[in-house]
Amino acid sequence: MMRFTIGRKIGVLLLLMLLTAIFNMVIMYNYKYVPTQEVVQKNEVLLVIVMFGFDACIFVIGIFLSVARLSKPLKTLSILAGRIGHGDFSQNIAIPSSKDEISELTEAFNDMIVNLKESTVSRDYVNNIIDSMTDSLIVTDHMGRIKTVNTAACKMLGYSSDELMGNDVAVFFYKTESSVEQPVDAAKHKCSPRICPTSNFTDNMEQYLRRRDGSVISTLFSASVMQDKGCAEKPHDVVCVIKDITERKSVEEKLKKNYHIQSAISDILKISLKSISLKEQLERILDLILSIPWIAMQAKGCIFLVEDDPEVLVMKAYRGLPDELVHVCAELPFGKCLCGAAATAKSMVFKDRVDDDHQIKFEGMEDHGHYVIAILSAGKILGVLNLYMNVGHKRDQSEEVFLIAVANTLAGIIERKSIEEAIQKAKNELEIRVKERTEKLNASLEEKETLLTEIHHRVKNNLQIVSSLIRLQSRGVTDEKYANIFRDSESRIQSMALIHEELYRSEDFSNINFKGYIKNLIDSLFVSYGISNEKIRLNLQIEELMIGIDSAIPCGLIINELITNSIKYAFPDSRSGEISVRLRLCSDDNACELTVSDNGVGIAQGLDYKRTKSVGLNLVVNLVENQLNGQIEIRHRQGTEFLIKFKRHSLTEERI
Repeated sequence: MMRFTIGRKIGVLLLLMLLTAIFNMVIMYNYKYVPTQEVVQKNEVLLVIVMFGFDACIFVIGIFLSVARLSKPLKTLSILAGRIGHGDFSQNIAIPSSKDEISELTEAFNDMIVNLKESTVSRDYVNNIIDSMTDSLIVTDHMGRIKTVNTAACKMLGYSSDELMGNDVAVFFYKTESSVEQPVDAAKHKCSPRICPTSNFTDNMEQYLRRRDGSVISTLFSASVMQDKGCAEKPHDVVCVIKDITERKSVEEKLKKNYHIQSAISDILKISLKSISLKEQLERILDLILSIPWIAMQAKGCIFLVEDDPEVLVMKAYRGLPDELVHVCAELPFGKCLCGAAATAKSMVFKDRVDDDHQIKFEGMEDHGHYVIAILSAGKILGVLNLYMNVGHKRDQSEEVFLIAVANTLAGIIERKSIEEAIQKAKNELEIRVKERTEKLNASLEEKETLLTEIHHRVKNNLQIVSSLIRLQSRGVTDEKYANIFRDSESRIQSMALIHEELYRSEDFSNINFKGYIKNLIDSLFVSYGISNEKIRLNLQIEELMIGIDSAIPCGLIINELITNSIKYAFPDSRSGEISVRLRLCSDDNACELTVSDNGVGIAQGLDYKRTKSVGLNLVVNLVENQLNGQIEIRHRQGTEFLIKFKRHSLTEERI
């Protein structure tokens, strides 16, 4: 089947027009042979008009049909191209049944749409992506004028998309929260290559954004330049992404405040542990409070305490106050001015400026605000913390919580310091009393020591008198038996007198140096019995021991009896020999071992020394077992050896 292209259709039309013209010329030629000249001329003119009119109609109709045939599909293709240019790939054109260039062009457009669908995304799809973003997206031109915004940006700013279009993006942003009245210079956003040619992006710059309702939110501002590879010199648009971080900043601020609160309380507690006066502690704590950065305080404040008068505040620490105010407020009754009012109400008083409640005023006083916090402990008013605020300062709950925590900490410090001072005062009073009592006891002790010394001296003298009387009495006794009895009694009395002599000379009235005592006792016995060291040698092995008086007296009597027994019976017929006395500490530091031995004739084997009629042995056994609570043992080793174990202190001393 032959294909009629547009060129062929136009050729057919021109051929028809040519045939029509030839037909017209043939008719005109035939009219030349009409006999009447007038009729010929009139008919010729009429015929020419009719033929050319017919030709014109055919030409116009042909042109109209051709243009109509071509314009409709071309218009459809033009509309479709516009929609494709805007990213709409949902359109499709019906292909004409005629097999010409129009149908080929239509088919080519449909194929192009299919290819674009496969290789690109539609504008609606991109718009859906942008509007689905949780962060705000703003596209500006190189001058910072807004060209595109997403739904999140409109919601964040509080404006519609149409209201935002064409506005300078910089008018919505501020450097700091306090500079809301001064918009950020667009040049400092670094979001335009015209402004910042060395940087094509800005990442996470903190900015404050003012919304339509006047509220201010914290944001992270990021911007990047859209690159056009096809035209590098063409001004580029800028894509801005804004993330609302107000909630995060709020949490950060709370954490920062909590950190400052904990640090301040910790530092206050550290100050409270220093060994300084309460006044100095309060001054250091006040300096610490006034240095806190996140409260808009002036470098002024003071701390009052309740002291002797329970209805009067006494200024204990202050900083930055004029001398006139310090003098006037040195003592402040409850109810007067703001501090007195806080003490009376036992609560916090806040003022953002000086008003009628500020009763104490003076010339030149600058306007200011106050936080006045009562320092309480279990409902009892201990004092007041007064801080000066900048005029117009707004009351803040977090500040109040912190200042109440400081006041509670101060209450604990004040109470603890008051208790410490009370304890120190009681301690000082106790030390004075102890000193006075000690002085009295020392005086009494000196009197008793003097009296005890005098007693020992008199006892010794009395025993010496008794010993002398016995010696005098024995001179008149001719019977050797009774003379020995008198001599034995004299030596026993002499042993006790020596004890009191040692105590009289000693600084310790409860113990004596036993080594010196034994030496003096044995020397006295040798003199009493007229024994020389050449005849009977004396071997002493005595450790340096201090023995209590209750043990020393019976121990001295025992040694006296045993030495006397050896002198009288161990060496008969003027025989020479040796007497040994050993005294040492046992493994038990409180136990002593006394050994008295001689190398004389010895005691008869089998003698029951506990049942003997000898007064001396009976006395020794009785003293060891009853007075010293010890044990006695007799050994026969080249003479006689008495082994005695006893405690250094008597049972009486142990009970004491």
